[in-house]
Amino acid sequence: METMPEPSTLVWSIPDAANRTIMKAMSLRPEDRQQRISEFMGDLLNVEKNPSRIETHRKEKAKKKKPINIGNTILVVILALVFIAIGVSVYNIRQEQLAEEEKNRQEQLANDLRIRQEQLAADRRQQQERERAAREQERIRQEQMIRTPITLNVSKRHLSFSSSGGNEQITITSNIAISYSVSDLPSWCTAQLYTGYLVITCRANQGNSTRTDYFTITAGNKKERINISQSGTSNSSNLNNNDSPNNDNNKLIINPSCSRKTISYIDITKIEINENNTIVYFKYTAPSKYINGGWVCADKNFIIQDVKTNKSYKLIKANNIPICPEHYNFQGKGQILEFSLYFEPIHNSANIIDVIEGVDGGFEFYGVNLF
Repeated sequence: METMPEPSTLVWSIPDAANRTIMKAMSLRPEDRQQRISEFMGDLLNVEKNPSRIETHRKEKAKKKKPINIGNTILVVILALVFIAIGVSVYNIRQEQLAEEEKNRQEQLANDLRIRQEQLAADRRQQQERERAAREQERIRQEQMIRTPITLNVSKRHLSFSSSGGNEQITITSNIAISYSVSDLPSWCTAQLYTGYLVITCRANQGNSTRTDYFTITAGNKKERINISQSGTSNSSNLNNNDSPNNDNNKLIINPSCSRKTISYIDITKIEINENNTIVYFKYTAPSKYINGGWVCADKNFIIQDVKTNKSYKLIKANNIPICPEHYNFQGKGQILEFSLYFEPIHNSANIIDVIEGVDGGFEFYGVNLF
């Protein structure tokens, strides 16, 4: 930017004070100019109050034989005033433009915010509509399930694997379209679920003894238990295919092992098998979680089940424990009750059984070995 020439370079007769007053009035930055007309008039009066300085300037100029031109001085002052007026006008116009631009920017921001809020509100309404539709579909499905009792059918209820392992397929059918799930799968098996069937794969059994367990297939409020057995590496199977009960040999198994039980404070101490009964002996220790150890009874629907054939054997009688709803009350925590249950005689081919009470919180032992 070019610097404005001083008035004294144009009109030699202008005093220094007048020169400074004019240069200040014509400053490029508004804040460097006189801020009021009174301030400007005061600077001009200051020029008149210093005649000695004016006279000195005139003498210096007189040596150069240049006459003082008052008209040019007045012209410069007028020009300075014009420039000041123009500068103030331009400054005011620019301030108005900036204010208008800021106003437009704020209006644009407010408009963008309004549009965004409207979009969010629309998205929320759409999400609420989707959720309402999903709830309505679920309600209709639940009503359909209530009106139409679910049936769950499986093609197999027992899976038998050799010691080397393998896989088995189970077909699953239901009267309504519903998904199913698998739970309680033993750690040595995996399940792959497909539409209408599943595949169970079991690893090789490196142990010598047969291992047994079960898993549950659930669809809606229906459940099916699938038993699994796998022979050990040294097992030999000499099963008698005769369907008659075990009337040839008596058998006594002391502290039989089992793969799983539902209650930790009850144990099977022995199993006695003869031609008339299968007798299971129990030892029950009153738990600390109940006041005075709680109470106990045996449900009339107690059964034992052959894992291999799924054949069930009913309870005949109970010894030293009442049949529900009657019950035995313990006198304190940790008290021990020994009792026995008599069942129908099992088939002589049975090697593994489940002992099932069949009620919520009942005694259940799975994979009880009879060898």
